Amino acid sequence: MMKAFAGWVLAGRLNALTLTSGFAVLGVVFPPLLLISLASLALVGLRMGAQQGLLIAAGSAGLVFILSLADSRGGGAGATVFLALCLLTWLMSQVYRQYASAACMINAVGAIGALSVIAAYLILGEPAVYWLGLLEQYLRPQLLQTQFFQSEAELNDWLNNFSRVMTGGITGLVCLWVIVSLLLARWWQAILFNPGGFQKEFHGLRLGRLTAWTMLTLLAMSLVGEFSLTLDLATVVWLLFLFQGLAVVHHLVLQLGANAGWLIAIYFLLAIKPHYVTPVLSGLGLIDTWFDFRLRIRGRHAAKDEEDSGKDS
Repeated sequence: MMKAFAGWVLAGRLNALTLTSGFAVLGVVFPPLLLISLASLALVGLRMGAQQGLLIAAGSAGLVFILSLADSRGGGAGATVFLALCLLTWLMSQVYRQYASAACMINAVGAIGALSVIAAYLILGEPAVYWLGLLEQYLRPQLLQTQFFQSEAELNDWLNNFSRVMTGGITGLVCLWVIVSLLLARWWQAILFNPGGFQKEFHGLRLGRLTAWTMLTLLAMSLVGEFSLTLDLATVVWLLFLFQGLAVVHHLVLQLGANAGWLIAIYFLLAIKPHYVTPVLSGLGLIDTWFDFRLRIRGRHAAKDEEDSGKDS
């Protein structure tokens, strides 16, 4: 099914344009469908190059903008966000195409995310103040109606704390969205033209020690000095290691011959309890930078195979 879908995306420019813009509109109702939209765009960029990918990005964003004019509830803002996502996805698809490395692509997305956080501080001064103003205007009335908080002071504390993590949190989520879309597109490309290639590439994913040391430095600076900028930057980089953690888990399940149900369970928990599972997987990915769990497992399996062959002889 996925092979037929991916083939249809690449069958013609109109097909790709229809799918990218169509799933973007449907994503308003069911946001995960936006991943299909961006992945379709990324697949065109990966397979057909920068020019064709940019045409699909611009055309899809234009169609979404035209459709948004009929929405009086801020559809124009949504179209602008979609345009930004399209351009970022298109740009990163060219990085992926050029270097044929998931690690390079993920690090590049993280670099763009970090620059976006820095730009937010340069433009807004203290982004938390800006976010707090929006929360006070739009979210406070709704929260007061729900009576979820027992007192005004409790609500104020929650709004203040939430405003402090929004810059890094939103930037990190955008990075995750783009990375997942690109990995999905890469999988589709492998299904069509290089069966098994994506598994090998993803299982070997390592972000590198430079990214890991950057993460540790930002984390240390955040804990010692309580700098909001470094905390937001650390949030973005920390989320990147989620993918290395998942790569470790996938490889270990394969090497140990474990049931695929373990992977299903992990992704299910990641979907319903991301605030618990994400830190564990990101921590696993970060630690793997130095311990290389996949190499250790391969070494043990090789030693076991040699021992078994010795017994047989």
